[in-house]
Amino acid sequence: MFMKLIRNLTFLLFTIPFFGCLEPVDILDDLSESKLVVNSYFTNDLPFYVRVSASRKFGNEEKNTYIDFANVSIWFEGELIEQLTYFPPDEFDTLPSYRSHGLIPEVGKEYEIRVTAENFEPVSSTGSVPPPTKISNTSIEDDGGNQGTNGHVYLSMSIDDPRDEENYYHILLYQLKDELATDLDGRRDFETRFYGPLKMYTFDPNAPVTFYINNRGALVSDRSFNGTTKKLNFRADLEKIRSNDDNAKIIIELRSITEDYYDYFMSIKRQNDQSTNPLSEPVIDFTNIENGFGLFTGFSVSRDTLSLN
Repeated sequence: MFMKLIRNLTFLLFTIPFFGCLEPVDILDDLSESKLVVNSYFTNDLPFYVRVSASRKFGNEEKNTYIDFANVSIWFEGELIEQLTYFPPDEFDTLPSYRSHGLIPEVGKEYEIRVTAENFEPVSSTGSVPPPTKISNTSIEDDGGNQGTNGHVYLSMSIDDPRDEENYYHILLYQLKDELATDLDGRRDFETRFYGPLKMYTFDPNAPVTFYINNRGALVSDRSFNGTTKKLNFRADLEKIRSNDDNAKIIIELRSITEDYYDYFMSIKRQNDQSTNPLSEPVIDFTNIENGFGLFTGFSVSRDTLSLN
């Protein structure tokens, strides 16, 4: 039997963290009219990918209203580069989106997005992909899981932070595992499946990290270690049962992110933390979308893969 990797792994690495379990909560506003909500977190190895929805009124419990009649375009230095195409939900993405047919952002270039839709005020924003930051000294220091159980592992990694500038990061952990699958013709084979982001924790009270919703990912600011190499240690909870022959691996993903990205996800984190407390003051959502809500910004990625066997 041969080994096959689940299709479009790179696509899944991008979409699952943002548009699956880590998708930001709804935007609620108290204005007299609904506004466009635009979310696009783009990177330099995938084409532009955009969600467009409508903000909900405070107290409105209806589900997100996704917009399928918007005009979404990407501009550079005042010139139109591409009109994005609407895609309904499909086998990879259960929510609608607007996608480029091949326009991949370049590091350091500032792009502009413009979105119009009938009965909504036009919105726009600018954003860029920051340079990647090196991830080094990655290791599994101690295996906390037993065969036949999900268990957990202890991971170590270092961030080689650039000097003389504020930098921000998003750390995500994933599990790869070979599993037996059966196709439509009844043939059985192994395929490598992808799980995560994994829940992660640290035992260092001084670690410069803020864990995202349900501890699935960590946001990092370099204010306490600017220009140095910072070592971080985590425990990661595995999502699937381990065995001796499943070719299990952990992917460590270090995203170099913009300040806008960091501030936006920190505001979503605070909003989620306070959502269960009816006496808490409302959190003002960060946005860099002019005349609307959401986020348009870039990130770059460094990855390392570690074997669990």
